[in-house]
Amino acid sequence: MFLSGECMPAQSNECREWENIFYMLGQPVMILDTSRTILDVNREILLLTGMSKESVVGKKCYEVFHNGNPSQPCCPFTAFITQNKSKPAEMEIQAFGKIFLVTCTPIINENGKLEKFVHASVDITERKKQEELNLRLTAIIEYTSDLVSTSTPDRRISYINRAGYDLLKISADFNITTLSIKDLHPSWAYEIISRVGLPTAVQEGVWRGETALKSFDGREIPVSQVIMAHRTYEGELTHFSTIMRDISDQIQSERLLRESEEKHRSIIEHSTNAFYVHGIDHVITYMSPQFEDITGYSPQEAMRRWTDFITDNPINKEGLRLTEEAIQTGKRQRPYELELLHKNGQKVYAEVHEAPVVQDGKTVMIVGALTDITERRRIEEMMLQNEKMMTVGSLAAGMAHEINNPLGIILQGVQAIMMKLSFDFEINRNLADEIGIDLLKMKEYLKRSEVTQYLAGIREAGIRAADIVSGMLQFSRRSSGQKRPVTIHRLIERSIELISKDYDLEKKYDFKNVAIVKNFDPDLKEVNCISNEIEQVMLNLLKNAVQALHEMKGEGLHPKIEIITRKAQENAVIIISDNGPGIDEYSKKHLFEPFYTTKLPGEGTGLGLAVVFFIVVKNHGGSISVESEVGQGSRFIIQLPIEGE
Repeated sequence: MFLSGECMPAQSNECREWENIFYMLGQPVMILDTSRTILDVNREILLLTGMSKESVVGKKCYEVFHNGNPSQPCCPFTAFITQNKSKPAEMEIQAFGKIFLVTCTPIINENGKLEKFVHASVDITERKKQEELNLRLTAIIEYTSDLVSTSTPDRRISYINRAGYDLLKISADFNITTLSIKDLHPSWAYEIISRVGLPTAVQEGVWRGETALKSFDGREIPVSQVIMAHRTYEGELTHFSTIMRDISDQIQSERLLRESEEKHRSIIEHSTNAFYVHGIDHVITYMSPQFEDITGYSPQEAMRRWTDFITDNPINKEGLRLTEEAIQTGKRQRPYELELLHKNGQKVYAEVHEAPVVQDGKTVMIVGALTDITERRRIEEMMLQNEKMMTVGSLAAGMAHEINNPLGIILQGVQAIMMKLSFDFEINRNLADEIGIDLLKMKEYLKRSEVTQYLAGIREAGIRAADIVSGMLQFSRRSSGQKRPVTIHRLIERSIELISKDYDLEKKYDFKNVAIVKNFDPDLKEVNCISNEIEQVMLNLLKNAVQALHEMKGEGLHPKIEIITRKAQENAVIIISDNGPGIDEYSKKHLFEPFYTTKLPGEGTGLGLAVVFFIVVKNHGGSISVESEVGQGSRFIIQLPIEGE
């Protein structure tokens, strides 16, 4: 092979012709020696680099194309030099804002010695962009809930997405390319597809209709189906694609209400979820139109970091952590909730299901779905607040009976006594003179005999009772939702003090008839929680225990509630047990369901334990369980993360 300017006279015509071909080639080509020094380049190299031939020839290739860095991944030079390879090798490089596929061909001389290298490059930038777009679309198709499949013109199956495997009950290791379209449908449905669906798609490009699938476990599944025919630019048929959606529920609804067919079809065919794709930099690259229904922002307005749409609510930290975990590990994480800021300034809530897309062992993007749960959160908060108000209402009745009336009499009486003993009032002096009493000496007597001290104590106790009432009113306020370190035993003591004032005006029972046994673990100090919500958990469980104990009949019964705490690794465990009538097996299975109650009509809403479950599990990431047998009492076991986020 000749380099430019090396032509011998006898070879001048051949050499010049080679030089012209080399120089005018439509792709970048250069010749290197075994030390990676550039020996010659063609015109495309000069156009690409914007450099002259004189400034390029003689430099190392990495000085021109790799910013002076000689260490490049997959560089074929190492294999050629160290392993004496003689076959061409390929590598991808990024240079001058483009991506090139470089073919490196070694030149072996007549002695079999490696002499030079020819680097021929092809610009594959647009191809790589198309591959990225295809990967994004493939990810969306793979995680959609509809069955998506492709087949060859001769009706052999070539692809089925994950939802299709689930719907058809196909095992993950099954080779679907052995199937045909006929294998996936009952005979009557295949007849429609064969005689109407496929011919219409071939003629018009698309066909829509209702058919059915035949799953591997023998079920017939009614589906709405779209078939599309795909062709080359020359018009040659390349393959069919189909989208099928399970319409079993729709078919059942149509039997009951034919006139609502269009409405049901619309509901089934249009998901309420918003689907999205974002990169590992959290910038959204795709957002479905439903996002505008949830947040008010159009898909075009959503093309930025998804974190721009969330509030500073602490619950969002968990979402950030799980997304980052998915990016770092390439593993799917559990669903989480986000608080988003609507375009109109209102806060909305969404449940997020997402999964990483992994390529070459690295996460390249995240695909997911948003479900609007704003209304569900509103109902949950309403349940929580309503139960709070019911609790406070019950406690307020106890306060009115036990505290308010006696407290007024006591404080008024103390104030009256102190005023009657005061020498400052003329009426007191006149009355003392009338009956012959030295008021100052009497006051001194009361002081020395500590009567005035007793009166001050009564006044102090009255003020403390007023503080108790104030504490009850503070408890009834809505939670801020902020978790803070709380001394858990102090919180339990405060809950016991609050419930001890509870009194049922109709049944005439109260907390004072129950023995309280406390067994606290001294190693359990602070727990990160929402204080007034955990107080409500304690109040609800304690009140249920008292009511259950009141239902027990017979002499010699000694109602008792035992409260045990202990530290178990990273969790705080609180056990509330009683020696009441116990709970049957059926009730235990439904105990935490909303509106389930064992009380008589009018005596309970069935929300108390549902609220307890919601606070412990949903708000604090903990758990609650019950152990009970009829006649053997009950044990409610709560576990709370000590360092809950």
